[in-house]
Amino acid sequence: MNRCIISASIILILVAFSPGGAALLGSECRDKNYISRAADYILEGTVEKVESKLMEGKSSIYGTSIFTYSNLSIEKYVKGTPIKGNEVQIVTLGGTAEGISQWVEDQPTFREGMKVRVYLQETEGGFILVCAELGVEEISGNTGAIPAEGSPTASLTEKAAGFEIALAITALSVVYILLRKRK
Repeated sequence: MNRCIISASIILILVAFSPGGAALLGSECRDKNYISRAADYILEGTVEKVESKLMEGKSSIYGTSIFTYSNLSIEKYVKGTPIKGNEVQIVTLGGTAEGISQWVEDQPTFREGMKVRVYLQETEGGFILVCAELGVEEISGNTGAIPAEGSPTASLTEKAAGFEIALAITALSVVYILLRKRK
C-alpha cells in the first residue's frame, strides 16, 4: 500500500510541475511584439502542398522521425525582402507517413489551402518558425487546423492542461482512498 501512495504522489508531483503545451517555448513567445521583432520575415500566403516523410535515423531516440514539408505560396510581405519564386518551404517535425503518425508538441499543423501568416527567422540554408506553433497565425475565414486567436476551438495546450487537471484529480483521489483504508 505504501508503494501505491508513493506512486500516486509521484504522479501528482509530475503533473503539478509539468510545463505542458507551449509553456516550453518561453514566456517571450506569448508576446506578439517579441515574435514580430525576432522575425526576419513576416509572410502571408496559402499553403499549396503538404507532404510528410518518414526519415530513418533522424532526430529521434527511436531512430525514426516524421518530417512534414509545407510549401507556402507568398501573397504578401509584411516584413522582409522578396524571396526568389515567392514560395517558402516550412519543415516541421511530426505528421503521418507510411501509416505511422507522430505528433510533436509545439509544432504547427498545416493543411493544403490554409491561409496563414508566418513569422520566420533566416538561417543558413533556410528558415525556421519563430516560437514554433506560436509563429503561425491563421488568416480569418480559414477552416484549417490552426484556430484563430480567441477561437472557441480548444488548442492542444488547453486540452493538455485539461488532461493534466484530470490526472491530478485522479492521483489525489487515489491518495485519499489509500489513506482512508490505512486508518
